[in-house]
Amino acid sequence: ACRSKAEAQKAIIVSGVIVTVQFAIFLLVGLALWGYYQGTAPAELGLTRDDEIFPLFIIEGMPVGLSGLLLAGILAAAMSTLSSSLSALSSSTVTDVVAKLRRTPVTDAQGLRIGRWATIGWGLAFIAPATIFRSDEGSIVVLALGVAGITYGGLLGAFLFGIVNKRARAADANIAFVIAVAINAFFFVMEEYVVGEVRVAWPWYPLLGVVVTFVVGGVLSLHRASVPAEPSVPLSGQL
Repeated sequence: ACRSKAEAQKAIIVSGVIVTVQFAIFLLVGLALWGYYQGTAPAELGLTRDDEIFPLFIIEGMPVGLSGLLLAGILAAAMSTLSSSLSALSSSTVTDVVAKLRRTPVTDAQGLRIGRWATIGWGLAFIAPATIFRSDEGSIVVLALGVAGITYGGLLGAFLFGIVNKRARAADANIAFVIAVAINAFFFVMEEYVVGEVRVAWPWYPLLGVVVTFVVGGVLSLHRASVPAEPSVPLSGQL
């Protein structure tokens, strides 16, 4: 944990640099694969989509021992990501939901038991939507970025809305966030399962979410300013 604001700022800057280097390495791997196969199309290699090129290289182009270590590393990275997500969600469930709903404090034993059940529940919640995305068409990376873009725009919009709009309230930002996510999800579902063609490309989801959050949140904040209401906690105080 950062002990001061300066350390937090340095951590964010260093994180940005590391992520940039990380994505540069990913791009270099893609360029190396393109050069290794001399720009051959996936269909000519007997593949159905671009995502299968790297697994093909692992199987056919790498030594047996090294390919096994690489596969183990990929599985370990996936497991660590999932485990940290499940741990964070179960901890939030116990601390932010159960502990606040109970009239009596949650003991360590109760928290451990509830956390285990919460982990199972969130694991099932992860599995359920994953079974929907079973299509062999398109790129997994594009699909993942599209799904992430559904909420990222609303989150960024709510954060900026709380900083820019001095009349912002948590309720306004929450309502605006939900509406922004709903609109992005509508476009995503329509394109993937109803229309079948791209009307709003996934890179526009974050910008669309920010705009919707600002517009809806601004209208709600103006309405609150014109109608006397009970005082509520400013959004800037909760960020």
